[in-house]
This record gives sequence, structure tokens and C-alpha cells, in this order.
Amino acid sequence: MFEESCTHSLESNPGSKYNSLSNNTISKCNTGIWLIESYKNVIESNFVIENGVGISSDFSPADQIFNNYFSNIVNVNFEDGQASHAWNTTRIAGKNIIDGLYIGENY
Repeated sequence: MFEESCTHSLESNPGSKYNSLSNNTISKCNTGIWLIESYKNVIESNFVIENGVGISSDFSPADQIFNNYFSNIVNVNFEDGQASHAWNTTRIAGKNIIDGLYIGENY
């Protein structure tokens, strides 16, 4: 069971573009990351844990989401049904979010 302490931790502004969210720990919220009518956001290297929903998108196409750790009641909720998000990037050598040898995916 999780105890909510906020509604939305990180929220994009409608109409914004090229937002970058990186190196955050986002926890104990109804929604950890909420993308609202923004596009081409980069979401990388975040711990998104113990939220009701880890990441939610409402009409925010073409986002790049990689090297994040998700552990929530619901990890992903894209209400607009989009499939245009990139959920990984070209695999490169380097320490990833779970101390692995390559950066490129989500966990």
C-alpha cells in the first residue's frame, strides 16, 4: 500500500516542448510524471517509485524515455493511446540506473 503525499510530482505545461527531466527521485504521489500536451520531452535517469502511476501522458507525442527505474502501482498510463514514444535509446557503454554496464533501456 502506498501513502500519497502529493498529486503530481513533475508536470509539463501544455504547449511546452523539449522539456528535460533527469536525475530525479520521484515518489509517493498520485502521478509521478505527468506530460500534458507537450512534445519531444526527454525523460532519463530517474527513479520513479512508490507512486499510484509512474508516468502519464495526455497528448504528448514523440517523447524519449530511457534509463529510468519504475516501480509503481501502475508504471505507465498513456490516456491518449499513443505509441509514438521512444522507450529506449541506442545502447552505449556506461553505468545505467541499476548499475549495469550499458545505458539505453528502462527498468
